[in-house]
Order: sequence, then C-alpha cells, then structure tokens
Amino acid sequence: MDVPTELARAHTALGDVSTVVVASGQGPGATLDALVTALRDGPELLILVAHGILRHGRSYLWLDDGLGGAERVESVELVEAIARLPRRPLLALLLLCQSASDSTGEALAAIGPQLAAAGVTAGGDAGQSDHDQRRAAAGDLLPGTLARRPG
Repeated sequence: MDVPTELARAHTALGDVSTVVVASGQGPGATLDALVTALRDGPELLILVAHGILRHGRSYLWLDDGLGGAERVESVELVEAIARLPRRPLLALLLLCQSASDSTGEALAAIGPQLAAAGVTAGGDAGQSDHDQRRAAAGDLLPGTLARRPG
C-alpha cells in the first residue's frame, strides 16, 4: 500500500477536519499501542485501513509490531482498549482487506458488532485484495458521513 498517497486521499476527503495519523512507516508505525494512544485524544472518527482475517471464529487485524514487521492482533484487544477510553470515537470506518483469508467480510462482520457493544457505530467494507475497492469505499463513505456528523 502506498501510505503517502492514501493519506493524501484521506486528507482531501476530510477537508479541514483535524486529524491524527497513525500509519506504517511513521514513528512506531500502526501498532496497537500507537492506535490506542491516538484514540485517547477523543477523535470523533476512526478510519482503520488494515488487513483483517477470521480464524477459528476469532477476528484478527494485521498491525505493525513496532520493529518494522507485522503482528496479528485479535480485534477484541483493540475493541477492549477503545471501550476503556473516557471518550470513544462516534464512528469507526473499517476498510479491511482479507487477502490472507477466504472469509470475505467475516472479519468486518465480527469486529463491527464488537465496536457497537463498546458504544462505537461501525461501518465499512471488506473484501479479498482489491485495494482500489477499499479506496473507492472510503471516498464514497467519507464525504456523506462527514456531512451528517453532529454539531
């Protein structure tokens, strides 16, 4: 994935909305700790672009390990960390590619209800490996979502 290009697309879609970026190749990368630290500031919107898989009934996300590699993190770890935040995001947009799995949509279907139970509205798109489709979904969902945000 071309992280700088994807960040530019997101910034264009978000316009003047304040952002904090946690991404591969920047600082410690998109580690679980870095995500949780960024979420402590109480952003209204979480956009998570990651590989996701479902194995043996459990959903996992592939995040950075902080050492330049990847780490499989059970999605419930992220959800539990979000649930403990004093102010959770209002919306989580999940764009999951499942190129490592034959369970299209199941990882998204698993993490979405977990986030809802933690008080975060979740939506998104999941598929096999079509990164162009993920980008199109973000481009289609973000402007309408932001137009409807409260306040």
